[in-house]
Amino acid sequence: MAAEERIDTIVIGGGQSGLSMSYHLRNADVDHVVLERFRLGERWRSERWDSLRFQFPNRYVRLPGFEYRGTAPEEFSDAPGIVDVIERYARHINAPVRSGINVSSVQRIGDAFSVQTNSFPYRANNVIVATGPYQKTLIPPVARFLPASVAQLTASSYTNGDVLPDGVVLVVGAGGSGVQIAEDLMADGREVVLSVSNHRRTPRRYRGRDVMDWFEELGFTHQPVAARPRGENAPLLTGVNGGYEVDLRRLVAGGATLVGRLEGVDGTKLTFGDRLFADMAEAEDAYRESVERLEAALIERRLVDGPAPPPPEPPGPMPDEPPLAMDLVDARIGSVIRATGYGVDFSWIHCGEYDDEGYPVQSKGVSTVPGLYFLGLYFLTSARSSFFWGVGDDAESIVGHMTTKTP
Repeated sequence: MAAEERIDTIVIGGGQSGLSMSYHLRNADVDHVVLERFRLGERWRSERWDSLRFQFPNRYVRLPGFEYRGTAPEEFSDAPGIVDVIERYARHINAPVRSGINVSSVQRIGDAFSVQTNSFPYRANNVIVATGPYQKTLIPPVARFLPASVAQLTASSYTNGDVLPDGVVLVVGAGGSGVQIAEDLMADGREVVLSVSNHRRTPRRYRGRDVMDWFEELGFTHQPVAARPRGENAPLLTGVNGGYEVDLRRLVAGGATLVGRLEGVDGTKLTFGDRLFADMAEAEDAYRESVERLEAALIERRLVDGPAPPPPEPPGPMPDEPPLAMDLVDARIGSVIRATGYGVDFSWIHCGEYDDEGYPVQSKGVSTVPGLYFLGLYFLTSARSSFFWGVGDDAESIVGHMTTKTP
């Protein structure tokens, strides 16, 4: 049996979260390594479709001690561009990354952690789990009843329409991934049926600025949360084609067929829910409430003059009355893309407490086990916790706790 390598702190995950943590650990003179099971920024390399663009302008592609210095601050980066930033950042901070190290188990033994990997074991005083919020694809139970004759992909395995067989494509899920994949397929000339459930809309730009500029300046994204919001979808935003308002009516104008939530599969027969129009109406309500909240804050702080701008014209018509059932053969559906969201999987960590969705019980990233920390999860401390440019704040806070052992 290989002897354990002893090190003060182990960071698990070599994406933007793990590297942000490495930056602050190095500044605090904490001996550490970053363990990455594949390559730096692996999900940006192998779990993104070709046409994907970062949701926010390039000036938000920044990390602690590494500001954006490119020549296109208002453009939106593709996935290879994000990988390039991550690689350059790792070199810039001289991060002690060990790639190809898959952590299979973490457990507390005595006053330290035993970390088992595919190479050799480690023993550490602190473990920081920075594996991100996209650890496993959430697959709806009805998916297992789809016939084998229909190709099934997840959003993370889709690259472009060429990987799919001929025929109509059913995209299940109208979140950011589902809508953008549907638009990507339509741009490639594919026929698309989009299965829609609850979703939220927000402006892409408001009063001449990207909406995130306002959210950051007004402190909306910095507001601390007492608990992670449940059942609340992230607002739809896209950086494709220079960034624009995400609206399902755009897909209708492009020829997509919209149906309700996929609720059943019986042989080749699909059944859908009847809430399509209700879900779209609620998304419009969320859009209006977002604008009203933003406008009220801008007026209160005297950041704008003049009346609020009128709402944008709809990019297309409302869909026709959707069918509640559809036959895969009659509809010529040859493939299904499941864009139904992601969850976490911490089953390999044999210490700490977790809620019924598998999220760790923590406060500001500090778990209930001394020395075990979490970073990069949704609303760990605020909306910025999982943002590319915001995760460094939580990393700095965690390092402060580690080095002072105070809340």
